[in-house]
Amino acid sequence: MATIVISYRREDSKWIADRIFDRFESHYGKGNVFMDIDSIPFGLDFRDHIRETLDRCDVMVALVGPNWIGRTRTGDHILNETDWVRIEVEAALKKKIPLIPLLIDGSQMPKSDELPDSLKNFVFRQAAAIERENFHAQMDKVIASIDQHLSKLERHKLVEHAASQPVHSKIQKAQVPSMEKVPSLAPVPAQEQAKKSAQPQINNAEKPKTSVRGHNSNLLVGSIVLGVAVILMVILALLGSGPH
Repeated sequence: MATIVISYRREDSKWIADRIFDRFESHYGKGNVFMDIDSIPFGLDFRDHIRETLDRCDVMVALVGPNWIGRTRTGDHILNETDWVRIEVEAALKKKIPLIPLLIDGSQMPKSDELPDSLKNFVFRQAAAIERENFHAQMDKVIASIDQHLSKLERHKLVEHAASQPVHSKIQKAQVPSMEKVPSLAPVPAQEQAKKSAQPQINNAEKPKTSVRGHNSNLLVGSIVLGVAVILMVILALLGSGPH
């Protein structure tokens, strides 16, 4: 499931951060929405803690109220390298996490010259307005936009996962049976094998012999008939030449 991180300055927008948190949690589920990520055990490097939290983050939402830069008489908190809001937004920009500014009750995006160099790209992020009067309708639009981000992210992850998988051949090698598993054939006697080999040739040879015998028989019959005719002609000739 998606992981949403809410970045805000307590003295600037705490009053609405809880409402936004509840709305996100009702949509994305408990345990998937985080804020107050600066609540860490004593003695740990809070920069490492924030980076580790953002490693699991899919989308960051930055609540920009009327005093998001933390202006005081002594200076602007946003210019301080240890400012929590600065560290959170810097880490999100560096990791190229989708970062959505929410402008609370008509607040404006900070100007580029009011920010340190590491945050100047923040002013180019498309912002959404959140007002008390239209809170639910405007939050619906924000959630729909986040869902689009998450859908693209999921497709990107699937493509990366597919590209990282080794290519397997779909054609499997044929299984050649072992010679031990092939049943042995009984040897054929040489005389029987020779007889089988010669059988087709004998049959083929008999066919022309049969036709030759028939032809010779016809010639013999013709010769006999011709001989008989000759003998009859001789006899008739002798009878005709006798004394009258």
